[in-house]
Amino acid sequence: MKILIISNKNPFSGKDGGSLAILNVLEGYHKLGYDITFLMMNPSLHYYNLDNYKDLIDLLGIKIKEFRIETKPNPFKALSNLFFSDLPYNLERFYDDKFNELLIKTVKEESFDFIQLEGSYLGLYIDTLREYTENSKIILRAHNVEYEIWERNSKIKNSFYKKYYFEILAKRLKKWEEESFDKYDAIVPISSRDEYKIRSICPDINYHTLPFTIDLARYPHQDIRLEDLSLAYLGALDWIPNQEGLLWFLENVWQRIESYYEGLNFYIAGRNAPEWLEKKINQYRVKYLGEIEDAKTYILEHPIFVVPLMSGSGMRIKIIEQMALGRVVLATPIAAEGIEIVHTENGLICSDSDDFIESIDFMFRNPDGIRNISVNARETVESLYDSEEAFA
Repeated sequence: MKILIISNKNPFSGKDGGSLAILNVLEGYHKLGYDITFLMMNPSLHYYNLDNYKDLIDLLGIKIKEFRIETKPNPFKALSNLFFSDLPYNLERFYDDKFNELLIKTVKEESFDFIQLEGSYLGLYIDTLREYTENSKIILRAHNVEYEIWERNSKIKNSFYKKYYFEILAKRLKKWEEESFDKYDAIVPISSRDEYKIRSICPDINYHTLPFTIDLARYPHQDIRLEDLSLAYLGALDWIPNQEGLLWFLENVWQRIESYYEGLNFYIAGRNAPEWLEKKINQYRVKYLGEIEDAKTYILEHPIFVVPLMSGSGMRIKIIEQMALGRVVLATPIAAEGIEIVHTENGLICSDSDDFIESIDFMFRNPDGIRNISVNARETVESLYDSEEAFA
């Protein structure tokens, strides 16, 4: 089976959920014995040198075609887009004529059984694929429902101008996704919840839900230490929903409880935080670590993770990793979407600030409850998110 996978990022660093989801598929297809060509954008904004990942790439046995692309937001281009384009600017940034030429060259040189696009933004190139391929099935690996992220963002913005702009982005993205979904031969959503959402827009094509899964051998379960309870946060801090959620938690939860629980610490880790965000974070009594070298080590060092996401879409990959390692996760309903979390059984669902505070209090008063949640979280991942089963 010869396949072409197209990505708008270099996933080999594994620094974010989207990268981990792409790596998950590359590893799974490699286990199935597929002959993989990987056509990859390497955006200057988040550039990673492929030479640093040579061993991993060799292990996967994939052929890579790399394309450097400039996607850094430009205020003048954003303004021009607002008035003179029907596409949302965050989508338009990923179109490049030279990448389109490389794509044409790739499919002319070699035929593929199927071509998989990692994320909706790459639908910008589906008309090219239809024109220059005949027998290849074209599949969308839907990491989330893109318009939903911006639709939810617009609802929580206080600034009139940001709310208005995000509403425009959401409406344009929704229109574009609705028009592009039915151009695929199949869609592979990352969760059953996303499948339901996309199927309601485009009911007449093939679907197969493929959640993010992990190699459990790399995530040995460790009992949590109750003698030194702390809260922790881990997320990319250049992503607007993470910024909004973290600041909300600091203001509405942490500020209310930090002095109540003696010795309680809150650790915050995440990459690419803008300077303005770091200044706001450091106004609170927290331990801000910035970007960390090893996420797995960081997760094992802390028993409780908070995921106060108020907008977004898809599946939170880091939650799966945290549950696999037996950590207790406190998540908003949006953060828990697409993941089988049952409140007080294998995690804690918190809809507002009072829920978060009650859940934190519950953990301090119920050590047996924490242990049970930890064990159940691991068992959930073993039964539902094991890569050995998903790619058997």
